[in-house]
Amino acid sequence: MIAPQRRIGVILLVVCSMVAAVLTAPVADAAAPVDTVNIDLAPLIDRAASSPDRFAVEVPHQVSLARDGAWTRHGSQDTWDLTVRVPTAVTLSFHASQIFLPPSAVLRVSASGVTYEYTPEKIHGRELWSRLGKGDTLDLRLTVNHADRQQVLLEIAAFQAGYRSAGLRARAPGART
Repeated sequence: MIAPQRRIGVILLVVCSMVAAVLTAPVADAAAPVDTVNIDLAPLIDRAASSPDRFAVEVPHQVSLARDGAWTRHGSQDTWDLTVRVPTAVTLSFHASQIFLPPSAVLRVSASGVTYEYTPEKIHGRELWSRLGKGDTLDLRLTVNHADRQQVLLEIAAFQAGYRSAGLRARAPGART
């Protein structure tokens, strides 16, 4: 038979091991929240299509790390995920009116299987005009050391929804192909 003090010690050891396992276990990745921007692009395109250099229209839609998306933690790394969709867009990009990435942070933007990475060295100033992504969906993922999370700033002011491929002349509204 085990002495009562020894039994308590064994129980405490088992409980502490279980708590440590729970606290250090990776958090399962949940699907990124999807933010679908429901807007009728037709009137915006009609106004812009007469300019041969235009291929996209601005869609005001704010995104904030504090309000949108989802944060998860994996050990010492925090990850923020958000998927943004603007139905019927041919291409999609965004304008971050405010951005700051500490040295440990990386912002990855993916569209149609292509991923672009933004690191502090690639950000000049406090705003960012992202590269074009093909299709109507952008997957945003920001990773940062947990200790640096409070330094990260990302405020998206608007998206640019492409209505034709960049470099092609726009068709006049109502014209037949």
